[in-house]
Order: sequence, then C-alpha cells, then structure tokens
Amino acid sequence: MNWIRTVAVYLSTAGVLYLVLAYIGDLSIRQSIVLALLMASLAVGIITIAAAKPAGRFNPYYVRIDPNWYDLLIDFKLIDKPEEWHAIQKSFEGLPTTEYRVLRSGICFTVVHQSEDFERTLVYSDNHRAFVSEVDFEEDVEPIRVEHTNPFGEPNTCDVRLFMKSGGHGYNLGIRVPGRWWDQVKGACPKPIKEIDDHPTGRVELILATISHREFDLYWEPVEWSSTFYDKTAKQIRGRRDEQRQKLGWKTIEHDADLGAELGIDFPESIEHKYFNVEHRGI
Repeated sequence: MNWIRTVAVYLSTAGVLYLVLAYIGDLSIRQSIVLALLMASLAVGIITIAAAKPAGRFNPYYVRIDPNWYDLLIDFKLIDKPEEWHAIQKSFEGLPTTEYRVLRSGICFTVVHQSEDFERTLVYSDNHRAFVSEVDFEEDVEPIRVEHTNPFGEPNTCDVRLFMKSGGHGYNLGIRVPGRWWDQVKGACPKPIKEIDDHPTGRVELILATISHREFDLYWEPVEWSSTFYDKTAKQIRGRRDEQRQKLGWKTIEHDADLGAELGIDFPESIEHKYFNVEHRGI
C-alpha cells in the first residue's frame, strides 16, 4: 500500500509546513495553505525519487567452467585408460570450432543483468548463443556413453551429462548418470558431495563441487562512488568470498600482477577444484 504511505507523508508534511508558515512566518491562512501544499509536493517528490534510485549497480561478468576431464572420467569409470581420452581429443580435430562439444569447450556464459532482489537474471550462453533466465546448464558429454542393464535385464546404452545449476549454497557442478549404472560402479568411485536421485527418469545427479554465490558479489558496486566501498567494503566482500572458497574446497590461482601490467593483460579471477577450473571477469 505504497500510495497510502505517500499520501500520509504528504498530508503530514503539508500540515507541519502550514503551522510554520502561518504562526511563525505570520503569513495569511490562504498563503500558508498554498505554500505548504507546494512545498510538501516538492518534498515528497524529492523523497520518492531518492527512494526509487537503486543503491547498487550491477556489472556484467563472464564465467568459464573447464572440467579436469581426464581425472573426472577416469575416477568415475567413464573411461578405462589414458588412450581412450587421447582418442576422444583426436576425434575433435576434424570438427569445426563452431560445433559445440562440452568435452572440448567446457561451459561458458555471461551474466548480462541481475535485479537487486536477485529475482530476475538475464544470462547469455556463449556455447549455444542464446539467452536464458537463469544459470541452469546441462550438456551431453558426447561421445561418452555408459552401458548398464535395464530393469528387464536388457543391455542399455545411455548418455552422461555435465551440469551446472543453482542450489541452496551456490552453483552445483557435477555429472548426471543412469542410476542403475551408478549403483554398479559407485563402490569403486570417489564419494560425491551429494547424490540426488531423479526417480522418474532413473537418473542420479552426482554433485562434485559447489561455487558459492559469494564468488560474484564484487560485480555489484554502489551507484554513488564511495572511498569507503573500495577501502573497506570491497575488502570485506573479498574476505567472505575467500572464506567460502576455502570452505567449499576451492584454491585461488594467483596471477603475477606486475606481469599483467607489463603485458597489458587483465587477468581473470581464477579458482581450481579437484575436478574443475573456473575463471570469471567483469566485461
């Protein structure tokens, strides 16, 4: 009921101004009423404009997710030996660069816009050259396929998918595999952070890493420039981000700032996990 609040503020402001003008300014009743209404309108207008002005400004940023494919595929029994990985890499040599393969290009996207309440987001998928409304990607890890026996005892071949999607504590990264196949091999695989069964499809999501939402907080800054933000607040934001990195098992990759300045390179933020490397930068 914002209009009720606005009317109440307007009337109370006009009343106070009328009393000041009539009894302290010694103006006539008519003059006091007219001036009070005009000044109240001006005051409420200024307050409304100030309240509508956003406190923060969002800066778009680019993100690249590069899985450590060899370790991931070997550890989770998706390939058996190094030669298989070399053969997969060689098979990409004849493919044009415009033909997307997640095993070759990873997941790349740009967060173009985000509302202050985080309810509306505009994301551009650089891999698919399309806009989406949230960070929710699932890609076929072609040509990787797994074989298992279906409930009727028949052999079945299924795809494996890499996913990145928002969860309760951040963006979850992992693979989506057939549940029956996973039951057969899980005893010989590393334990995922979490397993999520999708019973209708017979699939299971294996969460292998989580990127905290705090990782991207520095892409918000005050609309009004403030030395306090750069001297104090930004350091606190980095501190919270680094704390989450450590908590979630990410290691910061340090870049040589002097070398970057010398070569004119603006190095991205880079972090690494057992199975993933992540880079992001403002654009």
